[in-house]
Amino acid sequence: MVKGLSWMAGGSTRSVFNLSFVRDNNIADITAKNTSQYIFASLFGTTAGVSICAYIGQSAPLALLCFSGLAWTAIYSAYRTVKAIPLPTLNSTRLQLLAARYLKCIRTSSTGLIGFSSGSYMSYQQPPGYVSYQQEYEVPEDEDDTCELELPSPLDLAHQDPPLPWVTADRRILNPAIHVGTQLDKLVQGQPALLVVLLATFRFQRYLLVPEASAIHMVLHAEAAPRDMVQAYLQACILRKCIKAGVQLSHDNVHELRIILHDTLLAAEALTPPFMRALARQGWQTEKIVVEAHRRRARW
Repeated sequence: MVKGLSWMAGGSTRSVFNLSFVRDNNIADITAKNTSQYIFASLFGTTAGVSICAYIGQSAPLALLCFSGLAWTAIYSAYRTVKAIPLPTLNSTRLQLLAARYLKCIRTSSTGLIGFSSGSYMSYQQPPGYVSYQQEYEVPEDEDDTCELELPSPLDLAHQDPPLPWVTADRRILNPAIHVGTQLDKLVQGQPALLVVLLATFRFQRYLLVPEASAIHMVLHAEAAPRDMVQAYLQACILRKCIKAGVQLSHDNVHELRIILHDTLLAAEALTPPFMRALARQGWQTEKIVVEAHRRRARW
């Protein structure tokens, strides 16, 4: 039964791997070569298995040792294969890595104490240690901006993309974690002021972000489009840098939380169009983005 499940999982993912090698509608050639390699590997494996069985005989310890070694080799080979295959589709991990790289590229050294409210700039008292991300990140004006060229392509990012993000991900980049699909009622349970701040800040958006010290929770609207997801991840990555800088995003102080959410929202909103152009230019598919293992959306 386990072998049957593994065959089913392999068959369902093989088509995606084949498509990653396609150039100019040559999927038939890719499939033929993949089948040829599979047949050769199967024959080689069968021959090796028969030889090993003849050597082991009836020895249970040797059989267990060989099985463990071959199983580890197969799993490690599959792991290395997945890391070597460029996949142009955007998921949660790839979007975080790309957003972090893009933000690092366009980041400027200027900081400020200027906020934005009701369509005009106004001064206010910033939370301790907080910098204005509207001024820290500048929007590239030229379409041929250097940051677009430095954004990694699917081939460049393949070796950095962890097949098992919760085990092999780089915690220096993907920490605090971004959780998508958390139920909104659980996030704001017993905190009506927090709910008011979220709905007021994100009333024209198709997502909500609820930052905490250990995680950033993302709630997508039922009608959220790929552009909304890209903007949500840009803002989440900016909030992540804010948390790493030592800013306390306490739900008890909703006034400061709203300032930070509003400021990072405006920065992400301005960066989304050039970031999506950069993604498309580097070969990433932005028409459909899958960031949820289980679709949990909300309406507001």
